[in-house]
Amino acid sequence: MKTRTLAMMLMLVVAGLAIGCSSAPKVPPTPVPNFSESEVISLVRDADYRCWYTEPWQTAEFTISDLTHTASASLRPSGIWVIEAKSSWTSKSINPKRGYAVTFTDHGPFECIYVVDDSTGKVTSKARED
Repeated sequence: MKTRTLAMMLMLVVAGLAIGCSSAPKVPPTPVPNFSESEVISLVRDADYRCWYTEPWQTAEFTISDLTHTASASLRPSGIWVIEAKSSWTSKSINPKRGYAVTFTDHGPFECIYVVDDSTGKVTSKARED
């Protein structure tokens, strides 16, 4: 092969690489979060109780049992956390005014979605299914 042909092929390869690299899509950088996953879940739990029963409890007239609960959070490139929580439970109520009648009621599953602004910590309920 002639030197001129090799030089021309090398120039084409270099030009192709330069064009290919310059046209790569720009990916926005992942923001450095101000909050951790557990911190944003705590913020949401403090703001809304419906999807946040996390342990059975009992009073003289009311009992919550058979509790199931899950929660997860993910940070989006826009700096917004999306938190999904699901809960269900059974309640037993005792009504002393009606001769201590016992009533069992299944609750849920409740599926709640919240958004939290990572810069301010503001919690917003995005959707709720009852």
